[in-house]
Amino acid sequence: MSNSKTKKLVGVAMLASLAWVISMLAFPVLPGSPFLKVDFSDLAVLFGMYVYGPAAGITIAFIRSLLSYAQKGGEMGFPIGDTAAFIASVSFTLPIYLVLIKHGSSLKNKIAGIFSSTLSLTVMMSVLNWLFIAPAYMAVMGFDVGPMRTYLLLAVVPFNLIKGVLVGLVFYVAFSKLKPWLDKTKKKYKKKRAHRMVANETH
Repeated sequence: MSNSKTKKLVGVAMLASLAWVISMLAFPVLPGSPFLKVDFSDLAVLFGMYVYGPAAGITIAFIRSLLSYAQKGGEMGFPIGDTAAFIASVSFTLPIYLVLIKHGSSLKNKIAGIFSSTLSLTVMMSVLNWLFIAPAYMAVMGFDVGPMRTYLLLAVVPFNLIKGVLVGLVFYVAFSKLKPWLDKTKKKYKKKRAHRMVANETH
């Protein structure tokens, strides 16, 4: 295995482990729905996307959710929450990553990134709760959310709006501090990857 691939695997594994640890530091933001909790594990996913690309970021989110399922065993053995967390991460991180890569991190683009990611997250999780998450919890855990429309409008939508804005703001603050190191790491990875591709073409 080439040196660049090895370093990428190590980097993805480290970020996935970090994301898993961070995910355990979750906290509620809505008094009426304390089971809906925010964590900042998507920061590790976004850093992975920035350095190694979107596929690596999605892999980090998947490994984080897999580790969470292995630790907690899901809901009666079913990975309902962990599957939802994975889908939420992908729906939130991809838009903000695309805005960052294509347009940069000016104030205007930061606002656009947070807006697009929050909208994507809120729509995806509203639909997912309506069709899968809430029904699955009710079927497996006997969990009652009351009238679905009320639950979506008063719990799911405001929670994801708050989460999207909060995580987006924290990401950009952290990104501005870590950007020199992230750029250096990204440059090294791309340079070694380019050398590997050239070496493969000459053989």
